[in-house]
Amino acid sequence: MTEEEVARVEAADAGPASRRTTLLVVAAYVLLTLWWLWPLPLRVSDHAICPADTTKLVAADLSLITWALTWDTHALLTRPLHLFDANVFHPAPLSLAFSEHFLGYVPLFAPTWLLTGNPVLAANVVILLTFPLCALATYALARRFVAAPAAFVAGAMFAFHGARYVNLYHLHQLGTFWIPLALLCTERWLERGRTRDALALSVVVAMQLLSSFYLAYAIVLFYGAYLPFALARWRDRLDRRRGVGLGLALVAGGAPAALASLPYLQLQRLGLVPSGNSAGIDLMLAPFATFDRIHAYLTSLGPGPVGYGLAAVALLVSWRRGSAYALVLGVVAVATGLVLAAGPSVPLFGREWWSPYALLFRYLPGFSAVRLPFRFLVVTQLTGQANGVHSIWQGRQTADPGRERILGQPACRQHRSWYFYSVTLVQSELFGHLRPEDQLTIFDCAANDRHLLSSIRRPAPNPAPAPCYLFP
Repeated sequence: MTEEEVARVEAADAGPASRRTTLLVVAAYVLLTLWWLWPLPLRVSDHAICPADTTKLVAADLSLITWALTWDTHALLTRPLHLFDANVFHPAPLSLAFSEHFLGYVPLFAPTWLLTGNPVLAANVVILLTFPLCALATYALARRFVAAPAAFVAGAMFAFHGARYVNLYHLHQLGTFWIPLALLCTERWLERGRTRDALALSVVVAMQLLSSFYLAYAIVLFYGAYLPFALARWRDRLDRRRGVGLGLALVAGGAPAALASLPYLQLQRLGLVPSGNSAGIDLMLAPFATFDRIHAYLTSLGPGPVGYGLAAVALLVSWRRGSAYALVLGVVAVATGLVLAAGPSVPLFGREWWSPYALLFRYLPGFSAVRLPFRFLVVTQLTGQANGVHSIWQGRQTADPGRERILGQPACRQHRSWYFYSVTLVQSELFGHLRPEDQLTIFDCAANDRHLLSSIRRPAPNPAPAPCYLFP
């Protein structure tokens, strides 16, 4: 795009029609979230997610995460230099590092908890917010390539799919909206060279790295695979300022996560944090275990037949029209997610093939503690935005080529496209791959959260012991 075309696209983005479309998209994603999580929205203040088909130990993860977020908020406001000296396992040092810190979710959790003093409500608000945020982030990224109706479906299929639905109690795995935003900020920085895009990239990277170690490794490895193609795509504009600015943004984004990792490295040296090479981790990384998870994702928890069909058409149309960049991004996302999810080796055609996972396991700090590689499938799911490229087949000719880039279609075709993609979402639900058939199970915890609340707020010169979990 020339500078003149960029200016015209920005003007179209800021127009009243674009703002109305964005408001409609936000409203639609919010309604989808309420339906997706029903009946939780009815009892957000005193009920919590309870997976009916798993052990109580796994269900207790939500209690642990809720406690950690409550402690994070309390410690950051009172004793930030002693953040990791949590009020559990006294007198053990750095006890917050016995699990993840989840600091990236504090901005979503803290306002509700500080206003209400109810950690259960705050945790449920985090769960509720992650769905429209994931959808909107993917929608914003997809709008660089396609019209609004197709981008709307791309966002919906990234945020609302079975793998997220069955993992609600692991809310730290739900905040994946920073990944598409990192790609969007990178594309904008390389394209336009605006300082605000570089600053936004550093914030986005920092927040994703601080959200979860799994998501941190996911964004680092996927971004590392994506960046060479992005640099090649924008090589004509890649001057020294853009190169240095990109490096500084990534370093600034990684610095907070590096500091937050120091307590974990210290405990690892003391032998208090597992460093891999254990029988339990070896079992979870066995090919039969990893491929069982991949098979479940591909057959029932992923985008489903409608999503796969749209992605196939999108890739085919991209190839025929010469839109190689969108095609490459989709392939890189799929390949990165599947290779990481497969674990140390990939058994295909009767033999086990080498995987870069083994090198990461040996040399990447902390990666040897990863127990569940299937969680890297979130990167593969991101390619669901390629569904939106399907809109290319809808004639994108308008009288104004600059306006065509952002609006994609005349008004009458816009209306027809909104109808078509709405029907696509309904078809996804009918195929059983938008929301699984099982009902969401919640349970009452109003009588138990007060004990946690009092233990978190108890002032003490030295952290005092308190229960780890909300619900014993």
